[in-house]
Amino acid sequence: MLIANIEDLRRTIKVNATLPFETVEPYLQYATEHYLQRYIGKPLYLSMVDYVKGDVPAADNVPMDELLELCKQAIGPLAVALGTDELSIMIGDSGHTVSKSDTKTPASDAKILLAKESALKRGFDAIERVIVFLEENSDSFPLWEQAPYRKNASCVFLKNAQEFQSMGFVDISYSRLTYEKFTPLLLSLEYSLESWLPAGVAKLLASVINGNPTPEQKQVIRSLRVWMANKVAQIHTSKTTREQRSAPGALEFKALIRPVYSDGADNGNFYEEQADRAFSDALQVINSNAAQFGIDTLAPAAEFNKIENKIFVV
Repeated sequence: MLIANIEDLRRTIKVNATLPFETVEPYLQYATEHYLQRYIGKPLYLSMVDYVKGDVPAADNVPMDELLELCKQAIGPLAVALGTDELSIMIGDSGHTVSKSDTKTPASDAKILLAKESALKRGFDAIERVIVFLEENSDSFPLWEQAPYRKNASCVFLKNAQEFQSMGFVDISYSRLTYEKFTPLLLSLEYSLESWLPAGVAKLLASVINGNPTPEQKQVIRSLRVWMANKVAQIHTSKTTREQRSAPGALEFKALIRPVYSDGADNGNFYEEQADRAFSDALQVINSNAAQFGIDTLAPAAEFNKIENKIFVV
């Protein structure tokens, strides 16, 4: 384990020095397996454990100590957040109890919730820094390629957080974690293009997006990128989705896009308007350049002389 004692833990988050390490160890293990290893991968994690034990020294010019410190800054707060609810009570012969003395009293539920949310935010922000660090030093950590995070399916039109914000025009602070949270929805929207655009157009655009698209194709691709990002933002700023995200007991990274309007009932959803406009612009360019997009513009001739046709006279 990367954090081996209470002193290590106290360098990442505020806890009492008298807290037994065995009390928080299960949560450190869970945070490592369910959060950290998802983003750095088990092979890289095990190589870090060997380095901590002194079994395997780091190769020359490999910044292992920096990565180790960043990982500790992630799993420490996440472990404390995971254990907050259980650590605030005692379980014994008398059932569930809380400690109380003349000088100390249990913290209120509101303060416990704020502390938990703060720990979660710090932990996930640290994971974001881990990812940025590994991206900048990917040559030094080839084992990172085996991480589940690196094996995720990628969207063709918006490949990463940078493109989501700079080409989709929706602010996510260039967060890789936020983009990862949006990836399934982006892939679903990308899949839907097959039926929402004229036949064959989606495949054509996907085949030229990394090559040399024509000016008209570039225009459509640009509009579809704006449509996809704003459609995701619309869904994540809808009332229902916000209520679902605020459900109690959900311990996860919350990808948050704030609504542009505070009075959505009166002004509607800005992201929805942008998405609809962008998709309409894309269709207009496609229809205006049908031949270029492989659309048959010849309408079938009307057949008036078929035997089943009849003229009714009243």
